[in-house]
Amino acid sequence: MIIIGEKINGSIPSVAKAIAEKDADFIRNLAKAQTEAGATYIDVCASVEDS
Repeated sequence: MIIIGEKINGSIPSVAKAIAEKDADFIRNLAKAQTEAGATYIDVCASVEDS
């Protein structure tokens, strides 16, 4: 079975904040947590709304 982690998404407020602040540790930890939970692939959507 292929599992795709989809938690690195700019539409999620905490992720949008991390992207805006260039918080690489936050994003890295999300990717690591999804991998450790069994994700085969990580889907990244780094787009955020213009303010």
